[in-house]
Amino acid sequence: MTSNKRWLSFILAEEGTFDALLCKFERAFQQPLICRDDKGRYIARAVCQDFEIQVIDKQDRLSELLCDEHYVLDVIIASDDHFNEAFEARIKALLSDHAIQWTRRRWAPHSLS
Repeated sequence: MTSNKRWLSFILAEEGTFDALLCKFERAFQQPLICRDDKGRYIARAVCQDFEIQVIDKQDRLSELLCDEHYVLDVIIASDDHFNEAFEARIKALLSDHAIQWTRRRWAPHSLS
């Protein structure tokens, strides 16, 4: 077990509002998300039992040039005990069960072998 943080990022294929998306995540993870403005970009966070999640808005209120095409979900782990295919499958199933659509996912800073 290490104390280095890793995260599993999902590019979301959701077209609704950020508020509607947060409601879906609160139901899926059974945790309230605390939203704050981080230099023009809304980021909502929740601490779950074994990990943290953060949902990042695609809109940037400082400049239209800084906006993204998609919302992003980051699942942050502090223990390598969750750096495995079983944990990834658990998160994917949770998203699927709550009709949260995504297009790509990636582990960072390193991928699963």
